[in-house]
Formats: sequence, structure tokens, C-alpha cells
Amino acid sequence: MRRAGRLPSRLTMMLACVGLCVVGTHYLLQPDLLPRKIRRQISSASAESLTFLSEPAATTSSSSSSSTSATSLAAPPPAAAAGLRHLTQPPRHGSALPPLALAAQNLVPYETADAELSCAPARERRRPTRELDYVVPPASEEWPQSCAGREELCGAVRRTAVAREVMVAVCNGAVVGQLEKWVEANRRAGVTNMMIVALDKRLPPWLDERQVAYWLRENRAAGSHKISAQKFMYVREFLIIGCSVLMSDIDVVYIQNPFDFLYKDSDVEGTTDGWDDGSAYGWMETLDDPSMGEYGRFRPGMRITAWNSGLWYAQATNASVRLMTILAYRMSTEDTWDQAAFGEEMSRPAHDGHVAAGITKRALNHWCFCNSKTLFRRIRVERRFATHRPVVVHANYHQPKEPRMRAVYDRWHKGEPAALDRFTGEQAFTVPAPQLEQNFLHMINDGYVSGSSSRLAEEATEKAGCQPTPSKHGVSVQLHRLPREAAAAAHADEQPLLAAAAAAAAHGELLVTFAAAADLPALRLMLRSAKHAAVSNLLVLTADPAVPRQLEDAPQPRVLLLPRPAAESALLAEQLLKWQSLAAILRAGLAVLLATPATVFISNPFDSLYRDADIEAMSSGWDDGSSTGYNHVLDDPSMGFTRFCHGSRIAGYEPGLFFAMPTVQAVMLSLRMAAQLRRQPSLPPAERNSERELWLKELWLPSHHEYASVGAILRVMNHLCFVNSKVLFRQLRHHHKGKKPVLVQINYHSDVLRRMDATVSHFLDGNSKAFKELPLADTSHEKADELPLTCDEAERKAQSAQAAAELHAQLQEQSPYAWAGVGDMFFKPNGELITPWARGTWGAHAGDPARAVYADFVGARHNVKFMPSGLGVSTRCGDGNVVLVRSIKQAKAATS
Repeated sequence: MRRAGRLPSRLTMMLACVGLCVVGTHYLLQPDLLPRKIRRQISSASAESLTFLSEPAATTSSSSSSSTSATSLAAPPPAAAAGLRHLTQPPRHGSALPPLALAAQNLVPYETADAELSCAPARERRRPTRELDYVVPPASEEWPQSCAGREELCGAVRRTAVAREVMVAVCNGAVVGQLEKWVEANRRAGVTNMMIVALDKRLPPWLDERQVAYWLRENRAAGSHKISAQKFMYVREFLIIGCSVLMSDIDVVYIQNPFDFLYKDSDVEGTTDGWDDGSAYGWMETLDDPSMGEYGRFRPGMRITAWNSGLWYAQATNASVRLMTILAYRMSTEDTWDQAAFGEEMSRPAHDGHVAAGITKRALNHWCFCNSKTLFRRIRVERRFATHRPVVVHANYHQPKEPRMRAVYDRWHKGEPAALDRFTGEQAFTVPAPQLEQNFLHMINDGYVSGSSSRLAEEATEKAGCQPTPSKHGVSVQLHRLPREAAAAAHADEQPLLAAAAAAAAHGELLVTFAAAADLPALRLMLRSAKHAAVSNLLVLTADPAVPRQLEDAPQPRVLLLPRPAAESALLAEQLLKWQSLAAILRAGLAVLLATPATVFISNPFDSLYRDADIEAMSSGWDDGSSTGYNHVLDDPSMGFTRFCHGSRIAGYEPGLFFAMPTVQAVMLSLRMAAQLRRQPSLPPAERNSERELWLKELWLPSHHEYASVGAILRVMNHLCFVNSKVLFRQLRHHHKGKKPVLVQINYHSDVLRRMDATVSHFLDGNSKAFKELPLADTSHEKADELPLTCDEAERKAQSAQAAAELHAQLQEQSPYAWAGVGDMFFKPNGELITPWARGTWGAHAGDPARAVYADFVGARHNVKFMPSGLGVSTRCGDGNVVLVRSIKQAKAATS
């Protein structure tokens, strides 16, 4: 094993895969292409080109000097030229960290062409997912525990459990016919550790006769949905005594023993309602809001179909107990469906008083733990599945269920090859989710990006301003914080960085910003606002010698000059410097609030942090639904009764503003980001992801197959407190109700200085003129002197329509239009406006009659400016609400 400035050969090959393998972008993965590509690229790559962290830049002498107003710290010694590469090596003696090279592993789901269909997990592999926090340690001989008051349950579990886990179904005596088939299939599949939570006294005698274990919990709930809603409080009891649970509805046919096919590396392993890789494991979409201008119009969002509440495995961990506690609370206090609540809690981050469970999650292989849509429309008809044997089939997509379940049973338990072909007229293919929406995606997109409801965020700020609020579910998350480490005890090439961080930190926390010479004007404004907000624990990191020189007159920043990593571009070098430095600081036990120089502080942000998640991230969202997620419904008409498929949808997170606690997972996530960024240049252009896209994927996607999420617990910041520039200029400047945000970051606009200066003048100096006059859209690509359209009634209506004749003809010809995604709106002759809500009036706007009209209906006045593409942006007079106005006829023509 060679050690002369080079990674060990085994690790080098692993990092080769990190640099060259592809996780899959956007919707569909292509596993049949990956292995050949990976093998080809790895075989041709040299060890010298595959270093994980940065190579040293050429030695540069710094001419910067210190002054009384700027503390310029010494650049790292030559040892730092290793580029902090030692971070991937095993931890120092006594460290709580696992080998950090794990962060660079498990980036691809399919290592071979056969891996996609394989149901057997490689459990012996160590993955970067968070270590599980068991209720009862696996090494403990006393099991189960906490049995006081649960003696009956503990007794049943002792007699039934295998390897401290059981399969559980919740039933009453009304379903014994279906239950009998379920029990028989389970026994044929080799499942001996099944238990029934019996909800009435009719069921136990039947179970005793068939020697099926049970726990009697009399409950008068009737109907499948009401019974299903009880499951969470019962599963919680199993988890508390230390027993892991495979929760199962009885419309499920087990073909093999499911416990043999669980990875057991996550708190919860679940099935989704998906039918291909994108819908089953999550996919990234591009959100388009043309009202933000060219720079800010496109942002990534994430989607996934519903996590099915009828089939999932929860390990007996504290995180799983929290999840069941939250769900049981919601079932008892909200008028919600158990399926909807389960999907929400599995997918969405913590926000305000809604503390998330903090689980690590894995999506089970949908070819093995499959729903009936996948089985009958894919597995049944595709030749590659001729010898495939699923683990389980959930008959959740078809009514009536019983014939489908019988066909599955006959196919695999009775060996009848044609059993699945009994149903005539079954479609022999599935349609990818984006294709299902393509004909009306414009309406979905426009309605989403035009959203403005911030009721939940406003309620949170009404109660406590931007201060943390307690969990409404009565749960809390205790992070395993890494201990503080003195800089002198660190690796030599880390010592200057850690010494600077320790000097800047207050109470073990610091604000870090990375800057180059081009960022200096914005950085000066940021530093001025930080001083106003009493933020003194600030450290500026840079690889540009001009930065410490130019900051000599700035208000007391600590500045550290670091070597520039070698990379294919200056942007990549800056990104690697950021994530590698962040990993080192976190590893030393210091918490970091990271902010780009384009940030204005209005109050001290450290007063508004929760500190109950590995990462607290600023959202790219603009309302409640985009910031914290919402239940989005896919429509597949070919499925008939079950055509509507629920799922989660959420906008992305900003990699330029987040708070990271010093935890193993925050360190792992930082190194994972460096690994992901390092490999992007080697990928085909169509498969590359930006830093923002990678940040979203790594925070949101579940583990599946051999792709392993690092399992960082996520909290999303209140979008009215930690404010992106879309929220600021679209909403807050019109109706902020007198409340000030904690900070603002200009991240939706490229005219950063202009907007920062206006924001500073408004919030810090009380001068709002420029702040109110700035247009919503980015002005760097448009006329900077373009003013908003007036709302004055006497001035907005044009006297002559001559200049507007072409636009008016276009609006009438291209009607109907969708208003914020809702159709149908018709621009009729003689100023008649027909909308889904009421009739109104329209006409040329005097401010720009060739491109704009007024549209007044239901007591509100709107100014609509149309782009050359024909898309309109409406601004409502009074509150500045902005929505998109799009021709439905034109949109359909574009997708045909």
C-alpha cells in the first residue's frame, strides 16, 4: 500500500467511481448503461487524476498586511498543500467519527446490470447512512425492555419475534376471510414471526385455532381507513419495548420472507406507489417562473409518489418512535387520511413547531416489494422478468383486490405461470410521471410558482416572531454533537483554519462566508449589516490574496487566506474550498452558519436557530407549499378507480445559506458534496448537476439499492424569517405586516449590489424609495430604468388602442388563458373579460399599451405585461401579488 502523498490504492479506486459514476439525473435512471460506462471510465482513469479533495495550487506569496480594523490571519503552511486530503482517512485515535471516506461511497444505485432487479441486499457493506440509535442496544441481553404496563405485549413478542422483529397487521373480526389467505401466504413464504393486533374479541378465538400470535386491543373503529389510522399508536408500543416491526396491510401477498430482503441500515424502509425509478425513488423537476427574469426563473424541485402506509418496516430506534408519536398525534387531532400523513412525515423536513422525526429512510426495490400496477403492467409483460420472483405484491392499485391477490398467490405459490394473465384489457405498459402531466404541465407549473399562501409561516411568526417554537407533537431530537477539538490537536494542514475558526467562534458557533475579489462590494455591505445585527463571530475564508488586502478598513472581520484547490474551473475550485473547509470546521466540533456575501443581516441569526437538525437550510420556496412541501396528485386515467396517485412536491434549498451542527452526518454531507462536485466535469453535459441541484438531491432523496443517503436530519427555515430575494421583492415589500426578517439573501437576482444596497437602505437606514421601486425581475438582462406599471385608475387606462391593436388581436385569438394555472379565461372584444370566478373588464394599459393590459375582476385590479413569448405576468394592485397568465391553446400546441 503506497502512502507517499497518495491515497491507498483501494480507496483510490473507490474514489475513481465517485468521480465517474452517475446517480442519474432528473427522472429516469439508465442502469443498463451505467456499468459499461463506469468500467470504461475507471479503466482509463489514472490514480493521479482521481484525488478526492483538492490538489495544491501553485505557491503564491501574499502581500496582505494586518491592520487594527481587520484581523488578517496567516495563510496555511506548506502542509496545507495536501488540500485537507487527510479528511478521507480513518479518524484519529478516540474520534467518534467513522471513516470519512464512506461519504464518497454508494453514489450509484446499480453497480452491475443485474443489480436493478436483485432483491438480496449486501448487508455486509458499510454505508455512509447515519448510525442507528436503537431503543434497546443490539448487544443488550435484556430484551424486550420497558415492559411495565406492557406485560401482555412483551409476552407475545417474546414468544413470536425472530431476531427481535415481527410482522404486524391490525384487524378486527370482520375480515377473517381475507386474513386467512394472508396467513396462509405468509406461512408458505416462511414467515413465522407474524402477529395480529386484534381490535375486537371475535378475532382471538379464530387466531388461537390457527396458532397465530396476537395482542388484543379492543377498539370500536370501523371501516378500513379508520382501522388503518390506529396502526401508528400500536406500532409505537412495539418499538418502545425494542421490537422492530414490519407493518403490513392484509391486501398483501408475501411470496418470499421479506425479512431476508431488508437492508436494515435505515430507521424506516418503505414502499412507494411508484412504477419506475423516478416515481418510486424520487425525481428532480425544473420549476419555471418567468416573472423572475432570466437569472431567477429556473429552480429545481423534488417529487416522489406517496410512501405507502400499508407496507413498511420500522426499526426499534428512537427516530422511529418519534415518527410513530407524531403520526399517532396527527391521527387523533387532525381530519386527515393515514396515507397522506404517513407520506408527509416520511418526505418533508421539520419546520417551525412541526418537529420532524429525523428518520433515515430507504425506498425498497419496487421490482421486489411491488405494487399491483408495477406487477400487472410491467413485470407481467416484460421479458426480462421471466424468471423474476418478487418478495411481496401489494394489491393497492386494483379493485376488486381479491382476484388480483388470488392470481399472485396462484402464480408463485401454486406455480401457475399464466395466472397473471386472467385479466383482459390490462394495459401492458406504464407511463412516466412527467409524461402523464406533459399536456397540462403549464397549468401545474404556473399554479405552483404563482403561489403566495404563507398562512403557516405567518402563524409561526405571529406566535414567536422568528424565535424557535416548541414541538406541537411533544417530541424532540437530540443530536450527537461532536466534541470540541483544539486546533493544536488537529492535523497539521488543518491547524490554521481551525485556529481561525476557534478565534472567531462564540459559544462554539460561527458565521462563515467565502469570498473572492469580485465579491468585495457585496461583502462590505454584508459586513456592515452584520455589525448592525451584533454578529461578531464571523470568519471570511478566501483563496484570493486581494480579499484580505481590500478589507483592511472593514469593520473587524477575521480573514484567512487558503490555498486554491486545483479544479477544472474557478467556480469548482471555490465550491471545493467551501465544502472541504466546512467539513474540517465541523469535525473540530464547531457549528457553522454559512452565508454567501450577498446576505443582509437585519437581526442576529443565531437567536433564531433551532439546533435540532444536522442542517437548517434556507428554502428556495416562496410560500408554504413550496417551502415545506405539499401533497401533489398525479392523474393516470388508465387506472380507473385508482387513477389518482398522491405524492410529495417541494422546492429546493439554497446551498448559500444554511446552519450545520457539528455532527457526523453534517461532516459526511459536506464531504459528499465535495465528491459529487468533483465528479461533475467527467460526466456527459446532459447528466451534470449544479451545486444547487446536488444539494437538493443529497438532502432529500432516500437511499435505494446501493445509493445511500448520508442521512442528515433536515429542518427548513421559515421563509418569512430567512428570506430569499424572490420572497422579499415579490411578497414582503408589499405586505410584511411590520415584521422584519432575520436576514435576506439576494439569490434570485444577479443585480446583487443594487438590491443589497436597497435592502440595507430599507431595513437599516429607513430609506425605502429604491427598495419599493425595484422591479420584481432581475434587471441585469433588461432595461434598468423600466418602471412598474401604475395602478392609478386615472392613469392606467389608455385613451387610444392603436398601439395595442396587435396585442389585443393576439389575446383574443389565443384565448382561453390560464390565470395562475387555472383556466379558462377569455379576452373578448369590446373589453369583456370572462374568468372562472366572474366577468370583468380589460383593455390597453397606458404605461405600455403595446405590451400590457389591465384586467379587473372580482373587485381587484391587475396589470398584466406580456413577454415576446406570449406569456403574461400579472401584478395585482394593492398587495403586489404576482401570477403567470398563459395561453392554453399555445401551451397545448407546444406539447403536441
